[in-house]
Amino acid sequence: MVRFRSIPGPCGTGFAGIGADVAFLTECPALDVIRPDQILTLILFMAVLGLGWLVVKMNRGGIARRIAGERRMRLVEVAALSPTDRAMILQVDAREFLILRCRGEAPVVTPLEPAPLAQAEGAA
Repeated sequence: MVRFRSIPGPCGTGFAGIGADVAFLTECPALDVIRPDQILTLILFMAVLGLGWLVVKMNRGGIARRIAGERRMRLVEVAALSPTDRAMILQVDAREFLILRCRGEAPVVTPLEPAPLAQAEGAA
């Protein structure tokens, strides 16, 4: 025979586990902690949060440009070479630089030459 230990509930009543009487769940005033206005507030908050996420997602580039303003340096692209190593393209004024950053090493900065138009059109 299996016996269950009585565990005191939130209203002072106990329940014994499997097959226990759970009528106290509907009769206990201590379990009425979430009111309808709280649920409505949560739904409205989640809706505003979702709309904010959607606005940021749709205007990602525009928002970044407005925040950055007119700066001389801009990080164009970052590529992960390994979990700790990165290759970055940095644009300063009208010039671009390749920066290789490896763990435990000094960063390597290499100026990038602009591709001639004839080569770029022929490759496409």
